[in-house]
Amino acid sequence: MNAKAASLDRAILGNHYGISPQSGELAEWLIDGNNAGFGLNFQAQGLPRFLSEYYYDVSHWPVLISSAMRAQFADMVRTMPALICRGICRYYADDPKRFAERYRLPDAALQLLSGVVGDGSQVLVRYDLTMVDGKPKILEANVGSNIGGWQTGYLWPQFIEMIRSTPGRQHWDVRHTSTVDAFFRHIDTTIREHLGARATGNVLIMIEGYYLEHGFDREVQAMYRRILAESGRSGKLLFDGGADAISIDARGRVTFRGEIVDCVLKTTTPRANIVPELSRAHLRRLVYFPDNALFSLLGDKTNFAVLHAVREAGALTAHEAEMVDACIPWSAFVSEAVVEWRGRRANTIDLALALKDDLVLKRGMSAQGKDVFIGRFHTQDEWRTAVQTAGTDGAWLIQEYCRPDRLYAPTSDGEIAEHDAIWGVFGFGQQYGGAWGRLMRSNTGHGVVNCARGAKEFVVLEV
Repeated sequence: MNAKAASLDRAILGNHYGISPQSGELAEWLIDGNNAGFGLNFQAQGLPRFLSEYYYDVSHWPVLISSAMRAQFADMVRTMPALICRGICRYYADDPKRFAERYRLPDAALQLLSGVVGDGSQVLVRYDLTMVDGKPKILEANVGSNIGGWQTGYLWPQFIEMIRSTPGRQHWDVRHTSTVDAFFRHIDTTIREHLGARATGNVLIMIEGYYLEHGFDREVQAMYRRILAESGRSGKLLFDGGADAISIDARGRVTFRGEIVDCVLKTTTPRANIVPELSRAHLRRLVYFPDNALFSLLGDKTNFAVLHAVREAGALTAHEAEMVDACIPWSAFVSEAVVEWRGRRANTIDLALALKDDLVLKRGMSAQGKDVFIGRFHTQDEWRTAVQTAGTDGAWLIQEYCRPDRLYAPTSDGEIAEHDAIWGVFGFGQQYGGAWGRLMRSNTGHGVVNCARGAKEFVVLEV
C-alpha cells in the first residue's frame, strides 16, 4: 500500500477494490499523488460541442467495474420492470379504482398494464442505486426517454488514454458501454418489433434548444444511420423543440411536418394534449412511445412500497421475494395505518417519528432530489413536520436508509475526501445500457446525492 493510502480508511479503500481489483489499484495510485495527468479536456476534438459548456462538475477519477458487477447490473435490468409491473397488478387487483386514483389513470388501465408492459422489453429505465456492503440497493427507477447521465459517457476515450499512460497499466483491457449507442440500438429494434412491416425507421426527438444549438442533432443522426446501415435499413432522426408540428390523423398515424414517424422521444415537455394521443397510438402499435402513461407509472417511487406489501402478503414467488429482499430497501406507504418493520408493528407515523435516523421520506413522483428527506440529516421538528404532512395522502413513502459504501475522490480544491456514491444503471428493454454515477462529499448538505444539489458525476468504465 502506498504512503498516503496507508493513512486512509482501509474499509473505504476496500470499497474501491470491491468494485474491481483494477479500480482499487488505480484509486490507491491516484490517492498517493500520481494524478497530475488526470485532467479532462472538454474542448477536445471529437467531443460533442454541448460538453464544452457542460453544467455539472465531473470527477477526473473514473470507476472501473468488474465483469461480475456488470453482470449483476445486467441481471437487474432484465428482471426489474416486469417484477414492478407484477407487483402493481397484484397489489391493486381487487381495487382498480384505487389504482386509478393513485396513478391518475382510467380504471380500465389496470387491465391493460400487464399486457402492455409485459416482460419490460420496451421500457427505458435508469435505476438509481447505492452499494451497501458491495451489494446494490435500488433507491428509485427513473422511467422514460428523458433520463440524464448519458452525457459524460463521451469522455471515456480520455479516461482510457489516461489510465494506459500510467506505469504498468498500458495493457489493461478497459472498455466502455456507450449509453447513447445502446439507446438507439434499442429504439431501432423496438420499432421493428412494435410496428412490423409498417416501420419507416423515422424517429422524432423533442429536444431542448441547447442541444440543437450545439450540433448534437448531427452527432446522433450520424450514429443512428450507422446503426441502421449495419442491417441495411433506412430511416432518420427528426428534431423539434416543442412538438407543435406533430399531427395524429384519424387512423392514429403520427406524422411530423408531413413525414410518418415510428417513434417519439420526449426529452422536453410537449404540449399537454399530445401525450394521451401518443399513448393511444402506442397501444394501437402505430408508434413506439416509451413515455406512454402505462410505462411512466413504473417510475413512481411508491411502487417500492407496493413490492414490499405484496411480498409481506405472500403474493410473490420465492424468487421474486428474494429479489425484493436483496435489491429493494424496505418501503411502506406513509398513509398506511399500521406497518411492521424489524419485528416491530406500530402506527406508521409513530414508527417513522421513532426511527428518524433509519428512514427516508419520499414523494412518489418527484425528480432532482426534490421532496426527499433523509431523517438523520434533519432535526426532529423538521422530520415531524415532513412526516405528518406527508401522511395526508397516498403519494409518499418511507424507506429504509441505506448508508452508501463510501469512495475516495478529490474535492474541487484537490483534497482527497470521503464521498457518498449513487450509481445510475441504464436499462433499455432487457438490455444493459451502461452506468454512470454521482458523488457528494460525505456528511454535507441534507444527504441527497444529486447533481442539482451540487454532486459531481463520475464515469464508469469496465474491466
